[in-house]
Amino acid sequence: KDPQKRAAYDRFGHAAFQNGGGGSGGPPSNARFVSGFDNNAYPRQIQRSWPRGGKIFVRVRVQPDGRVSQCDVQRSFGDAAADQWTCALVMQGRARFQPARDSNGRPVAGWAGYVQSDIGRFER
Repeated sequence: KDPQKRAAYDRFGHAAFQNGGGGSGGPPSNARFVSGFDNNAYPRQIQRSWPRGGKIFVRVRVQPDGRVSQCDVQRSFGDAAADQWTCALVMQGRARFQPARDSNGRPVAGWAGYVQSDIGRFER
């Protein structure tokens, strides 16, 4: 597992390894998660009620400019307020995404997944 290849894959998607590199007619790539947010973004009540190991799985629609236009909770640990806050924070741009790319390397709208968890985010 070459770290340079992994970094290139993370940056450009699988198109970087076909037909001479991304944007040269290779297959399209999906939208991709870039960075998330920590517990400080949530109100204290949500932070305190988040169960150890609790995760919220969301599906987001990423526009060509990288903005999120839709957020849907796919799986939750059962706290509707935490679900609503997670999507609100994602929609505000607290989580960043790279847009999908078409077969010519141009940014296009696409779907990406995101998981918000307590691991490394909530101090107990």
